[in-house]
Amino acid sequence: MIQSGEGKLEICSFAGEVKQVLPMTEQEGDVIKIDTKGKIMAVVTAKSLIKIFDISRRTYKQLGVTRKFEIKSGEQIGEIKDIALNQDGKKLAILADQCPYSSIRIPDTKFYIYDIDMDKFIEQKVNNNRIPVEIFWDLQDPRLLAVETEYSKQSENGTDLNDPSETP
Repeated sequence: MIQSGEGKLEICSFAGEVKQVLPMTEQEGDVIKIDTKGKIMAVVTAKSLIKIFDISRRTYKQLGVTRKFEIKSGEQIGEIKDIALNQDGKKLAILADQCPYSSIRIPDTKFYIYDIDMDKFIEQKVNNNRIPVEIFWDLQDPRLLAVETEYSKQSENGTDLNDPSETP
């Protein structure tokens, strides 16, 4: 059992006894998302930082370095809203929101794959006027990814797709 809060991640037994504490610094923020597959656990913090852990042993060990969700130039890609590890724990699918201002969140029309071994992000765009809302990896084949999408409210030229009087 895993509990999060107050700048730390607590690994507990089923009886509630704390077995290990994984501290999160103030610069990393609190843990907002966790996903596990087999011997791998992915953790995302409020500052869009990604940490990958080997959970196969009694003591959890971080694999690699903490990775910021950004492109090579240092520009943040977006704010992570959902993650999913594939079956073998080598790829992490990410859904994000664009945040041009701190009070505005715009769903991204792309999804991202973080290749843990290569330490790089791969960007995938979905069809026009679609927004990815859920991501699922196949339970047997680590290469198969399903992305559920929904229609966006507006097209790229700003017309309302729900208004039948306007044609995009």
